[in-house]
Formats: sequence, C-alpha cells, structure tokens
Amino acid sequence: MIVSNSRGEILASKQTLHREIASLFAAEGYACLQALLLGTHLGIYQLP
Repeated sequence: MIVSNSRGEILASKQTLHREIASLFAAEGYACLQALLLGTHLGIYQLP
C-alpha cells in the first residue's frame, strides 16, 4: 500500500507477503487491517 498527501507526494509505503490466506475476502480484510495499523503508526486518526 502507498500513503500519499494531497499533492501526490509519497509519505509511506508497505508491502507484506503472506501464505495460505483462505480467500480473496480474507486477503482484502487483512489488507484493510494493515492499512489501519499503518495509519495509526503514522499518527493518522481521522480522514478529511
């Protein structure tokens, strides 16, 4: 995933490799969790 600001500048990026995820639904759920964790790590607690 890539985090960018309103000017399109990249602020952070993250790549994760996992094996044996049961379904596409589970993979997307895990990606959302990782996005939330990255946002909290960056100090982003709300979206504009």
